[in-house]
Amino acid sequence: MTADTHAELDALEEQLRLHPESERLRETLLFAFLRERLEDDPRRIEHILEYVRRFPRNSLARSPLVPGKKTQRHGGTRELRQALLRVQGADR
Repeated sequence: MTADTHAELDALEEQLRLHPESERLRETLLFAFLRERLEDDPRRIEHILEYVRRFPRNSLARSPLVPGKKTQRHGGTRELRQALLRVQGADR
C-alpha cells in the first residue's frame, strides 16, 4: 500500500468516526479498498459488515463485494455471509 493510499484510507476512517451514519462516506471507503486492490485487508470486512448493519435495505448491502481468498481463510466470509442472510431475511 502506498503512503497516499494509506493516508486516504486513514482520512476516510477518521471522517467516519466523526460521521458514523454517513452512507456516502462508507460507500466511498468500500470502493477505495477495491480500487486499491486491498480485497484482503481485514478492515475491509469490518467496513462491509458495518455497512450491511447500518444500511441493510440498500442494494449495495446485498451485493457480494466478495472478500479475497486470504480473508476467507480468516473467517471473514462466514461472518459476512451470515450478515447478508440476516439482511435478506429481513425483506421477507
